[in-house]
Amino acid sequence: MAAAVLERRGRVLVARLGDDAPRWAGMWIFPMVTLATGESAERGAERALLESAALSSRAIERLATVRHAVTRFRITLEAVRCSPDGGRARAVGCRAVAWRAPSELEALALPAAHQRVARALLG
Repeated sequence: MAAAVLERRGRVLVARLGDDAPRWAGMWIFPMVTLATGESAERGAERALLESAALSSRAIERLATVRHAVTRFRITLEAVRCSPDGGRARAVGCRAVAWRAPSELEALALPAAHQRVARALLG
């Protein structure tokens, strides 16, 4: 999986999943996608922003690799720092999007894998 970490004016973009999401329903996440066969984490992160928030961007660098296990699922999440190409974020593939300061992320209901990405942001 790939997650996009998009920063603007000292805040990062997070998306809230719908209550009917197959995993992490109702929780806040960094926009993410399951990578297609042969798709790089960088391209996946760019796609995640388009599909979640209707934003075009370009990948800058990998921020973190998080390996997480939940019951029978094994997840490898590649967090990629992205730069916005302009535009305004709007929820298209999720329930809501919001800009939050990295220090505010602790107060959100984030899945454990995304909490680890947030900690990587704080250094």
